[in-house]
Amino acid sequence: MYKPQFIIKDENIERVIENKNNVLCFKPFDVENNRALYAVLKENDNLYYKTQITESQPKITFPYDPIYFLGEYTDFDFSDYVNINNHATFNSNYLEGFKYKFAINDKNCFLYATFNTGVSTYIQREKINGFLKHNGIEPYIELLEKYKEFNPKHDFYKILEYYDNGNGYFDVGEEFINERKLSLRLKNII
Repeated sequence: MYKPQFIIKDENIERVIENKNNVLCFKPFDVENNRALYAVLKENDNLYYKTQITESQPKITFPYDPIYFLGEYTDFDFSDYVNINNHATFNSNYLEGFKYKFAINDKNCFLYATFNTGVSTYIQREKINGFLKHNGIEPYIELLEKYKEFNPKHDFYKILEYYDNGNGYFDVGEEFINERKLSLRLKNII
């Protein structure tokens, strides 16, 4: 079996381990034409940052299940994390639920993880027919309920990726919202 060769950025994973109570999730992000695994951490209610924990590598060699391999390469404790297909994992202390939205004029829907801080982050794209065939959002809610009660407190979530200021920070502060007007309402329709 092929085992992907992650190159861990030691100083960044150490920073994540030192601030493990502030980690929202681990998930891949695109880096130009490559992909790398990142941790997203909460600095305060309006400021979040992503830190790259693996070297970027071509998308073709980047594993579909990077969380599994991150567990193999580090001793980070994932026991309180909700794992989505080993593709991304979310801290159950912050995770509030899951929502999705349908793409306009497309046959896809976009799945998001929502957090109790009022923000959300993109997880993956799925074909609408397959998503609905597999009971839509329900399997994700059932997965969350293995860790905690599903009890969302927000109707409105700010999608972190819309607030990327280019230097690794997501600034969802009021001034930034007024300037950019990129807030998006995510609704669960099933």
